[in-house]
Amino acid sequence: MNNLSKLFTILIAVFTTSLAQAGEVTIPNNFSAGSTAVAAEVNGNFAAVSAAVNDNDTPVAVLETLVNDQQTIIADLQNRLAAVEAGNVQALNNHVELITDPLGNPTVQFRGVNLQVINGIDQTTPNGLGNLMVGYNLEVGASAGRTPTPSCSDGQYADQVTCEANSETWSNNQRTGSHNLIVGSHHGYSATGGVVFGSQNAINRVGAVVTGGFLNLARGRYSSVSGGQANTASGSRSSVSGGNGRTATGLFDWAAGSLAEDD
Repeated sequence: MNNLSKLFTILIAVFTTSLAQAGEVTIPNNFSAGSTAVAAEVNGNFAAVSAAVNDNDTPVAVLETLVNDQQTIIADLQNRLAAVEAGNVQALNNHVELITDPLGNPTVQFRGVNLQVINGIDQTTPNGLGNLMVGYNLEVGASAGRTPTPSCSDGQYADQVTCEANSETWSNNQRTGSHNLIVGSHHGYSATGGVVFGSQNAINRVGAVVTGGFLNLARGRYSSVSGGQANTASGSRSSVSGGNGRTATGLFDWAAGSLAEDD
């Protein structure tokens, strides 16, 4: 085999090996040991190899693009994983567990920690966040006739004219409060640090509490209504303990059903 034939054989071996995954190269002319290589046949073989290589330019370019895209995706995933590992998610594994209660219900259990819900601003500035709600907390209008008594977003104003004159909002759908415990449905809450249970009740002053009944309103600072219907505690630290349409308007006032105490 002459040097030209040897060189050609080596080139064929290299190209067919590298392109094995891309497709088979068909060589038009075969040479045996001691045979004379004809230039036209050698050139034909080179042309076949050249065509095969050129045909693979586009697939190779596509593969290069795919590889580059995969490298970008992998780098992004690595960054995300690093962020997760640097955060508190893994630390929660020691304190949170999904268990089954004695009745077979799935339950998320917190162990060895306190649970704190905050609005992200401060303790006394309401923004509608930082509340703990148990139940669906249905909105006003979600059921026919289910609306709290209209009230001001700031409980110190008792009527719509005074409320709006002081740039507050008069509505039966106040839900701008923060740091409140809300159980039931169709409630209004526009202040902070309160509790509202039952149905269609409203709290609109700091620390106000309604623990039952419906259509009740606690609008005095740290006032409370513990049940009944359409009762209002508007005095600071006042309390209404049930009844229908009862009011407690003065400081430390108390009313209960058919009873009333003013001192």
